[in-house]
Amino acid sequence: MNVSMRVLAVILVAQGLVAGAVQAQARALDTGKSRVAFVYTVERKIAVEGRFPKFGAHVVFDERAPDKGSVRLDIDVGAIDTGSAEGDTEAKRPAWFDAPKFATASFVSTAVRRAGERRYEALGRLTIKGATREASIPFTVAPLPGGGLRAQGSLTIKRLAFGVGTGLWADTSQIADEVEVKFDLLLGPSK
Repeated sequence: MNVSMRVLAVILVAQGLVAGAVQAQARALDTGKSRVAFVYTVERKIAVEGRFPKFGAHVVFDERAPDKGSVRLDIDVGAIDTGSAEGDTEAKRPAWFDAPKFATASFVSTAVRRAGERRYEALGRLTIKGATREASIPFTVAPLPGGGLRAQGSLTIKRLAFGVGTGLWADTSQIADEVEVKFDLLLGPSK
């Protein structure tokens, strides 16, 4: 093997090692600028939006290697903001979230995959009120100055599958079964 072939072989091996060494790393969540909200329909025509002001996330993500990423989102359901004090109190009761017994709703990914240009999908388990269901959450990412990312997405869940809104509240003509959960997460650069 001549010298130029050896140099080329060394370069190709080095490139392979660098490409294989891409490791997704944890990103800090800016909770002050991030948002988790929900939208539900009342009496089949009125869209109502609320939010979960207290939540935390552990996000490991690199656009060059999304399959090495992971997401864990934990929401404090006891801090729910429905837009009214009466609604907040009702939402914490056993018929709804039963916040004293099930204080946290969570999503834990089992896989993250690319779905297109700056579009991804997190597959995993969503747990609300002690019930766990498989979930697929589509999201997009956009770069932020300084190496951070903005991740946005939404998913529609069926609240009754999680036991949210039981008894009189199981009547979907009053409050729809489908609830859209939306998120806008501002993430710092990889650590």
